[in-house]
Amino acid sequence: MSGSSFLDSFFEKNRLAFAKKQSALLNCPTYTSQEIKDCLMKKGAQEIASSLNRLAEWGPEPVTTYIPVIEPDVIAERFLEADPTELFLSGKFAKVPLITGITKDGVSHKALSVILNSSLAEDMDNNFDTVAPIAFFYERNTERSHIISQELRKFYLKGQHLTNTSLSDLGELFTDAIIGFPEDRASTVISHLSGAPLYYYKFSYQGRYSSVYRPHTNIPYGMF
Repeated sequence: MSGSSFLDSFFEKNRLAFAKKQSALLNCPTYTSQEIKDCLMKKGAQEIASSLNRLAEWGPEPVTTYIPVIEPDVIAERFLEADPTELFLSGKFAKVPLITGITKDGVSHKALSVILNSSLAEDMDNNFDTVAPIAFFYERNTERSHIISQELRKFYLKGQHLTNTSLSDLGELFTDAIIGFPEDRASTVISHLSGAPLYYYKFSYQGRYSSVYRPHTNIPYGMF
């Protein structure tokens, strides 16, 4: 599994500003939604995909830029009418058996892009309150956000500055924030409200080969 819909700040009600940004990167007009749609429909998949890196807010983050939209009550058939967490808490889901779980180390490899880039590491270290909500998906620019940032830094990074020795700790933070926490929240809520069996697993088999290795070694990093 790669997380769940119980991820804070993962859903928005208006993505027009993002659509305009995407449109501008592809030399499309940005005046109306119809113009944006008509132009983007003419673009090839590779051209759109090539603009992905320029949509990032900080370094390669957030991990997902094309996030779901909670559609307003002005559309006849809305695909998503409310935040999934709210829908689950109100019991609006199919009560069927569920198997869900996590993969050991999850997205811990994302820490490599920070630790191995001195500029990113320094920026995250000096501006953790600003960068962390972007990388770890939670509310921004609030007192609660500040408290969350401080607690995350204290628990995972032991309140220390980021260095090469922070790789494993930062990787654990990435994994818990993006995968572990939303998976745990989902399984807890569903198991309490469903009544149907829920089976939770942790996949931790690590083979000899990987797409990601620890720096300067042939040791696989994570389960990829």
